[in-house]
This record gives sequence, structure tokens and C-alpha cells, in this order.
Amino acid sequence: LRASVKLNDRSARAHHACAVALHRTRKYAESLSHFDAAIAIKQDASVHCDRGSVLEDLNRFQLAADAYIRAIDIDPKFERS
Repeated sequence: LRASVKLNDRSARAHHACAVALHRTRKYAESLSHFDAAIAIKQDASVHCDRGSVLEDLNRFQLAADAYIRAIDIDPKFERS
């Protein structure tokens, strides 16, 4: 996944996929940087929601709540799958 980001660092989708994979391996700081890159390219409810999950794992609960609220602001009908 990191290779796909290197090939197209302006792809929100590639950054999001990389961030999710890094989160699963508990590489939280690197995961957050890819979530932030994805958000800088395109505002997306699912990216904000997934970012909130990482922040929860880091016990940064207020920032996690802010991320979840931002997801709802972007898409009021958003449901986490």
C-alpha cells in the first residue's frame, strides 16, 4: 500500500487504505499522517470516522469525538460499516 501512495501521493483513496492497514498493525502515528493526507485531498466521512478510531486507540477521546462529529457534518446519513 505504501508503494501505491508513492506512485500517486495525491490519491485520497490510497492514503486512506494505507492508513487503515497501518492502524491494524498499531502504527498509529503513521496511520494518522495518512488519514490527515487523505483528508487534505478530499473531505470524506469514512476517513474522518476511521481517523476517530485511531484517536480512540490513543486515548485521545476529545479529538476522536471531533472526528466523528466531522464525519456526521460531512454526511448526516453516514453509518459506520
